[in-house]
Amino acid sequence: MTNTDPNQFTISVPVDKRAQIDFDYDIAKDEQVIVHHFFGNDVLWILKSGIVDIINDELDVNIDSIEDEYLHDLVALEVLIPKLRAIWPNSEIVAKILELFAEAIRLGTCVHIDIGR
Repeated sequence: MTNTDPNQFTISVPVDKRAQIDFDYDIAKDEQVIVHHFFGNDVLWILKSGIVDIINDELDVNIDSIEDEYLHDLVALEVLIPKLRAIWPNSEIVAKILELFAEAIRLGTCVHIDIGR
């Protein structure tokens, strides 16, 4: 990675609607949010694999390193999960991402994605 490459890809899932509101206002407590950070080579793989492009296209969002992004369309997420699993059936990285998507669906909240340095 170069100094300008993102070195962290973070997915956060609020545990309930109150947590979702608190997260939106940046006042959520640790126990209100499920967070997973990807670092180093995992970030490079995520950014180069095409998974971000597929999520952006399928969910009509813009995940990039400029701004964080919320994924609120849980129905579209549910449809997307098997598509991504079919493309990368043996990827532990994709499995973790899909696990977090499924948890947001189960909880009825959202997914927050942040690509950072």
